[in-house]
Amino acid sequence: MRAAHPMSPRAGRGPQPSGRVPDGRDDVGFAVLATVVILASILSLIGVVGAQLVVAASSSTVSNVDRQQALQAAASGVDVAFQRIESGATMAAAPCGSNAVAGTLGSTPEPSSYSVTATYYQTITAKSVDTCAALATGTIPQAVLLTSEGVDGIQTARMVSEADVAVAPMGTVFGDAAYVGAGFTISGADAFKTKGKTVYVNGNVSCGSGGSMTGTLIATGTLTLTGDCAIDGTAEAGGKVSIPSGSPSVGSTLTSYASATPGIAISGNPTLSGVVAKTKVTYPSWWPKTHPSVRIVQNDSSLGSLPTQSFPTVPWTPTGWATDGYRVVIANSTCGAAYKAMFAMHTTTTPTGTAKPVALYTTCPIELPQNHTYCPSWAANPYYCTQLVLARSLMVFSTAGFDLPTPTHVTSSPAGSTVHLGLIVPTDTSAGTPVSCAGGNGDINMTGKIHTGVDTLFFTPCSISMTGHATVVEGEVYAGSGYTAANGMAFGSPITVPGATGGSRSSTGGKISLGVVYVRQST
Repeated sequence: MRAAHPMSPRAGRGPQPSGRVPDGRDDVGFAVLATVVILASILSLIGVVGAQLVVAASSSTVSNVDRQQALQAAASGVDVAFQRIESGATMAAAPCGSNAVAGTLGSTPEPSSYSVTATYYQTITAKSVDTCAALATGTIPQAVLLTSEGVDGIQTARMVSEADVAVAPMGTVFGDAAYVGAGFTISGADAFKTKGKTVYVNGNVSCGSGGSMTGTLIATGTLTLTGDCAIDGTAEAGGKVSIPSGSPSVGSTLTSYASATPGIAISGNPTLSGVVAKTKVTYPSWWPKTHPSVRIVQNDSSLGSLPTQSFPTVPWTPTGWATDGYRVVIANSTCGAAYKAMFAMHTTTTPTGTAKPVALYTTCPIELPQNHTYCPSWAANPYYCTQLVLARSLMVFSTAGFDLPTPTHVTSSPAGSTVHLGLIVPTDTSAGTPVSCAGGNGDINMTGKIHTGVDTLFFTPCSISMTGHATVVEGEVYAGSGYTAANGMAFGSPITVPGATGGSRSSTGGKISLGVVYVRQST
């Protein structure tokens, strides 16, 4: 019999025990069952966690949506407030104070709302606030700050925005603080307290050390700023703007409409809020680092040309003054008659027995104070010959001009009463011929200690000179061919002059425009 091959399946096999032979399948089954249980537990846990994550994500999404909608509501409040300011007929109608503008946006999934606080500034650099009451009386601010709060659900967001305020020309005469029909230099003690109004110069302007202005400056020519010249409002130039030296400041936007380049050239170290030029702006590389908040806009072709204004025409119109309730006095026969009519204004009991305001026309040169040559016999005190005391408004038209040496004083009676004074060289005589400025004719000269305590209009197509301690408490200055200033002026509301026409700015009306300086989110 052949032996079994060593590799045979039966080879080397010993006797086998009886019963089932273990093959490992029970262990495998248990492992599978355990795995299933564990997987079920994990899947259950994943389901719970996943559900929690979904809820959290959903809550986070809702919160983000609410936050974004609150921010959009706040931005909408800023837009609406700007629109209402610019669409108003006057600044007196502009929204002002807390909750000045409020509204609701949409209704689904829930409404959003906004509330805007509008704060107006008379000056930019010092941030002096204009009250809403002042705004209501026609004050023109230099800037507006809007703080808008938007709410959506439980989310709140805030936006803040600041904008320059400007009132466009509308044809109202004597709306400017000053109109100079030639070059103008501001320096030394020249301080123009223009109360948010405009100094308009049809020519070049130079502002140096000691010169200051609380309102807006507009120059149709070039503008040069040096030393510590300070302009709280906006400054605009039809030509180039140069800052060759010093540390001048402009509280609001400095703008050049010049087509030549550079439109604005900075070499000094000015403090500026914003710089806008139709062409290029040049400056030292270190300057914007020193003033990181300055806003620089160059090559702005949208600027176009600087809007210009015409010098007013003021003819002598006796019928217009009579219609306005004035007593018209024509004193061409003797100069004494003109002075007598002027000095008669010191009391409501006049020699003629009338208490009407007076519009006086004369070809004589007017000089105050007088050396008593024309001192009226009815004056109980020669004081009235050295000081003009007005109980009622007085408009003096002289084709020869005015000379006010020291000590000239003009006051109201009783003190503090509202009266107006006009020292006017008309553009046309009573015969309708133009007034000549040859040889100094038609000039208005103020020297020494000049003081007017009433709202005064100085108008001449010729020149005005203020030297020494010449001071005007309130008024407007219109000089057709030149203006020399000293010690500055404070400027009041415009005086109505019948028959006067021109393209000056208005102190209360006109198209309102806003130049946005910034819009940003606030905490």
